[in-house]
Amino acid sequence: MRFLTMMTAAICLAGSTVVAVAENAAPRVITVQGEGQVSVVPDMAQVGIGVETRAANAADAMAGTSEKMAALMAVATEAGVEARDQQTSNLNLHTDLRHTSGNAPQVVGYVATNMLTIRLRDLDSAPQILDQLISAGANQLHGVRFTVQDPKPHLDEARQLAVADALAKAALYAQAAGVETGNVLRIEEPQSGGGGAYPMARMEMAASAGVPVAAGEQNISASINLVIEIAD
Repeated sequence: MRFLTMMTAAICLAGSTVVAVAENAAPRVITVQGEGQVSVVPDMAQVGIGVETRAANAADAMAGTSEKMAALMAVATEAGVEARDQQTSNLNLHTDLRHTSGNAPQVVGYVATNMLTIRLRDLDSAPQILDQLISAGANQLHGVRFTVQDPKPHLDEARQLAVADALAKAALYAQAAGVETGNVLRIEEPQSGGGGAYPMARMEMAASAGVPVAAGEQNISASINLVIEIAD
């Protein structure tokens, strides 16, 4: 009799264990990724221009480049580019070598370079400002990058589209599988290098009556991951 009682208790305990495991099982979910994209017209350009000076000695090369850079900054300021929108970088001084067949390279002088990056918040004036900078001594152009001064509203719109896209995908997958979707359990935005694609425009260096600049459109995109439970 005691043996039967122990067997009955063991069976009940085993049954309780099975129920506990079932209750703690991970919920059935659908994991989807949604994409959203908004096309906007850029309202700002970032331009990199530079100066290069060659001279017989290092001091003259550096002095020439410093003088040209000061002239560029003065032109930019006079054109309305604020100090916060001007930044110098890539100041460099190196030897100018002459290579001849069969001989070791010879130092024939020095080359000094410097770059000025400016933000142009008025795209209509960009061609004229670029032309003035070239005329003032800029002999290098490192590219034009178009962007939006305040991308947040466009990025928020792209995020909303991404969530809607993810929900639509989840509903489609659930319908195909013959199940129903439940609550959204988790929303994640993958980390990325930036909130959108900012195309670069490269232009040849040439003095003109106004360097042509076309901003076109750019896409600001967002990606969202959703985890949605499958309803019983």
